[in-house]
Amino acid sequence: MKKIEVVYRNRFNMDAILYLEGILKKIFEEYVEIENCFVDELSNDSQVNADAYIVIDKKLLPELKKHMFIFKNAVIMTRSARKEHLPKILKIPKNTDVLIVNDTLQSAEEMVYMFYELGIGHVNFIPYDEKLEMEGFYDKIEYAITPNEPQLVPKHIKNVINTGYREIGFDTLLQTMNILDLNNERVNYNLIRHISSIIEPLKDFQINYFDSYLKEQMLNEYVYDSDSSIFVIDSESRVVYFNKKAKKIFGFNQNSSAPVEHYVSDEIRNEISKPENISKQMVSIDGLNYIMNKVSLVAAEQKLGYFVTLQDEIVIKDMETSLNRKLKERGLFAKYNFNSIIYASSTMKQSIDLAKKAALTDYTILISGESGTGKELFAQSIHNYSERSNMPFVGVNCAALPESLLESELFGYEEGAFTGARKKGKLGYFEQANKGTIFLDEIGDISPKLQSGLLRVLQERQIMRIGSDKVIDIDVRIIAATNKDLLQEVKKENFRNDLYYRLNVLQILVPPLRNRKEDILLIFEEFTGKDYRNVSSSDKKRILNYDWPGNVRELESCALYYKMLKKLPPLFEGSTMLVENRKEILKNGVISINEVKEQILKLLMDNNEIGHGLGRTELVRMLKMSYMNVSDVKLRKILSDMQKEGLVDIGIGRQGTRITEKGLQKLIVK
Repeated sequence: MKKIEVVYRNRFNMDAILYLEGILKKIFEEYVEIENCFVDELSNDSQVNADAYIVIDKKLLPELKKHMFIFKNAVIMTRSARKEHLPKILKIPKNTDVLIVNDTLQSAEEMVYMFYELGIGHVNFIPYDEKLEMEGFYDKIEYAITPNEPQLVPKHIKNVINTGYREIGFDTLLQTMNILDLNNERVNYNLIRHISSIIEPLKDFQINYFDSYLKEQMLNEYVYDSDSSIFVIDSESRVVYFNKKAKKIFGFNQNSSAPVEHYVSDEIRNEISKPENISKQMVSIDGLNYIMNKVSLVAAEQKLGYFVTLQDEIVIKDMETSLNRKLKERGLFAKYNFNSIIYASSTMKQSIDLAKKAALTDYTILISGESGTGKELFAQSIHNYSERSNMPFVGVNCAALPESLLESELFGYEEGAFTGARKKGKLGYFEQANKGTIFLDEIGDISPKLQSGLLRVLQERQIMRIGSDKVIDIDVRIIAATNKDLLQEVKKENFRNDLYYRLNVLQILVPPLRNRKEDILLIFEEFTGKDYRNVSSSDKKRILNYDWPGNVRELESCALYYKMLKKLPPLFEGSTMLVENRKEILKNGVISINEVKEQILKLLMDNNEIGHGLGRTELVRMLKMSYMNVSDVKLRKILSDMQKEGLVDIGIGRQGTRITEKGLQKLIVK
């Protein structure tokens, strides 16, 4: 047990002395023995023997020198006050005279110095002298502060703040802890609790202590107690550091200078002996598989040794499970796989077989097909069939976002890159998809500027955030999709030919419904569920004979209509086609806003896939096909009005605009 000798002038104020002794016992607990020494009681030949000395006043040092064996272990006691009393002191009006009352004038003066050192200087502190009180010197003073000596305060002073006995300062306790070599968890815990209760002037000193303590705790938590086996060897293969897991696996001995070969198997020794670094090397220890990494430690161009880590497969699987859960919480995952695709046709089987083969590679894939054929379903299935299945899947509808927003969403941006940018910047979709897959739907609609940026990603596998000059390496698999003939777009100079050939490494064609009649009733049955048994033979014939220009998306809307009304939409009852109606309206030269709204609802119903509506660009194009020329500005106003009416829901980003239940009901009633 270590011994602390606390040196005082005399026994004059034993209550305060016992209070200070209690503080030391609370900090150092059973690790130390506390003994009090009084200078006025020491004889000339007295010797004070202890591991550390805490001296109440530096003026006592000359007298103590002849009584101490190890003078360098002496610490001058600094004093402080408890934080709980600070608000009362700060409320005293500025420039007010405040009497500091203690058991002696010297103690009162020390307390004045303490307050000024603590940064409390808005009032005038006056040390109490009993002689001056008798002369009436303090008659006009209205405030007093005392450390547990209220009986000494002049009776006429009514505003008295009793701060209790002065505390031992932080630096005194820290120096004592270091001298005694008691830098353990328990003493640090007590010291931190003490710091939080007192006022301290040495902020930098205190912050440095906290920083060092936190770093040590971090090393203990994340290195020594890590689930990975970690050890460091020097250039002569001697083990110079190991954590708890490495000690358990290999039996390392802190006092041994034996080389690493003495502890590890031949397999690991062979890997460690290689001069190059090792990444993700599989090794076996006692029947368990581990992933080993070895990194060189270099300083001044000299190789000093190696840092070796081993993770067992159980920990890795647990991490993957946790990562998958987090990805699902954020929505960055693919929920569909090839089993989700309903088909019986040979054409669809050929497409799926090709997609499965493509999934096992890491090449860029281009999925072509008409709108509504299920290109995103294919993209998600490819991701889940690939080796990246446990990594993020990020889907982006390029047609649903304006060019400026799409660029920032894809590549991310730095703080202050543009007006409205987030304070800390933002990760782009490419960075979010790192190690996984990014799906770029409607790739044929991106601008020439974005085509150039995307070409760089495909060539270099690098991106640069908006507002940054730093190049970021990414590892991402790109799947693109389009309902356009990109080769024709290249000929029209709407699409870069170099980007087309970079995208078209592996092309998968998703056939339209009209080319796979065998699948139509199977899919319709899936959408209608138990209601399918009520579908008549004549209705099935009508469904099979229809061309389904909207493909699976249109078929789903038809099935939804059937589930609600127990009959097929009017289209299948021989009613006039929508396009013919629009031709007649155009001929008459009259197109009302209500008619535009009705057509928008029908288009949205045909594209009512959950979480995936239509963007304004796509709506403008589809309205034009229905012989309704509506500008983007005009459409924005119409959609805003429809949202206020509760007919549509305008989502953000790739969600686009979707029809609501109220909008669907209005169409049905119509």
